[in-house]
Amino acid sequence: MRRSFWLSVSVLLAILYLSCSDNNSDEDVNLAPVIEIVTPESDLEIILGSNLYVLAEASDLDGQIDSVYFEFNGQNVAQVSSIPYEFTIDTDLYDIGTYELKVIASDNLGKLTESEVVLIDIYELGPPTPVITLNSPTFIGLFSAKISTNVLGYGLVSEWGICWNTSGQPVKDENLQNYLISDDSYPNDDTYNITNLERNTEYYFRGYIIDNQSNIIYSEEEFQVQTASDFYSETGTFTDERDGQEYLWVKINEQTWMAENLRYADCLSDYDYDDAIDQENYGKLGCYSCPDGWRIPTNNDYQSLFDYLGGNETAAKYLKSDDSFFWDPTYATNESLFSA
Repeated sequence: MRRSFWLSVSVLLAILYLSCSDNNSDEDVNLAPVIEIVTPESDLEIILGSNLYVLAEASDLDGQIDSVYFEFNGQNVAQVSSIPYEFTIDTDLYDIGTYELKVIASDNLGKLTESEVVLIDIYELGPPTPVITLNSPTFIGLFSAKISTNVLGYGLVSEWGICWNTSGQPVKDENLQNYLISDDSYPNDDTYNITNLERNTEYYFRGYIIDNQSNIIYSEEEFQVQTASDFYSETGTFTDERDGQEYLWVKINEQTWMAENLRYADCLSDYDYDDAIDQENYGKLGCYSCPDGWRIPTNNDYQSLFDYLGGNETAAKYLKSDDSFFWDPTYATNESLFSA
């Protein structure tokens, strides 16, 4: 009886061994194929109406790839059976939204492998938005500043300009009149000469545009500007070594000016004053013989001087002599010591 029991056990173990050996034989093993999406490399945003190109790579170590299936939004949109495994999706066929893209490889024995999902966000491109940029100030005076702007999307705007205040984030305000509108026909590097500012005051500037839908858009840049505080920085005297005459000079902004009219003794002119007092006050007319180190100022020199003092309409008040013999003191303060 005991021999019969152990014989039965031995037969059962043999059957189980043979059964396990058959299940693990090389003939029945089928490795899954490998597949991945190569293009696009990651989640993607794409404009509605654009073509979405999809490229996949697939391989099978113990067989061959039978087909690659392209799924978009859960639907099979293509089947490709040979390299390259590629397909182009027309996004015009879909609504705005986010979709799942994946590919599936099938080998010659029907085994399937899915790729990782790539998210595709289809969006609609709205009308282009014009942009204005603000450039660094090119000039800062006592009562004025010069700043330029550039506009991108010129055909989309009806007005462009610059605005300012003393607190930051300025906006165009009809009541405050704190803005200048460009009068150029093309908004490329518009330069604004902002006048009537307060002396020694901190200002903030931004560019602005008004688009064709009457929306106002401001520049991302905002520049902080401190107007100048001093009419002049230095003053003194020098002697003309040619004839020993002494002159006052004054430095205004970065320019050094003679604060008296030239009266060089050897300068001959048909327009000279005969009277010595007149020559002292007015100099010798038509004399262009400058002392060593000095020169006749150019129009640009004068314009820089006027700009620093607030512009052509303002500067004269600060340049004129305050002697009532020459000018009405109401309109002549000579705060610059220029003594015109």
